[in-house]
Amino acid sequence: MTKEKRDALLELARKLSMYSNEVEEDIILVLENPKEYIKKYASRLEDRGIYKPDEDLPWVALADALIERKLAWEIDWQHSLEEVFSIINTLIIKRGFVENKQSFYKSCIGVKLECILVDISKRLSKSFLTLIYLDIDSDSYVLVVIPKVFFAEACQLAEKAGYSIRSFI
Repeated sequence: MTKEKRDALLELARKLSMYSNEVEEDIILVLENPKEYIKKYASRLEDRGIYKPDEDLPWVALADALIERKLAWEIDWQHSLEEVFSIINTLIIKRGFVENKQSFYKSCIGVKLECILVDISKRLSKSFLTLIYLDIDSDSYVLVVIPKVFFAEACQLAEKAGYSIRSFI
């Protein structure tokens, strides 16, 4: 990985983690010694089918570091509506924002997860927040709630690092 990509990934990690030293240490470890990173986190990487370093390992490491600290959450189609709303409220609170007390999940029963996440994203946007996901090339979403003003910068940093952040709207 080039210095420019490393620097972009580290800056993104710092900002998404609210400057968590532990997240930064994980990213530095995976960048400087990927084999040691795999050894340290073998069990969770095995769950992802990762056994050796590859170009996506630093991105997965960032996702896992954020998830471990409850700054991100990985969801898929198996999560119930109540779980999805609870998870997003947890992410909002963890970032220091006011809990989203809007209870609208009853109107979403039977609706696909992607549509629900679009609806939630639109509602969060009114509160100057953005629901994003780290694209880890999986059938799940690694969700993060960030201030709306940081979205463009987060996307640029991810792109500079060779990865992708997306929004639902």
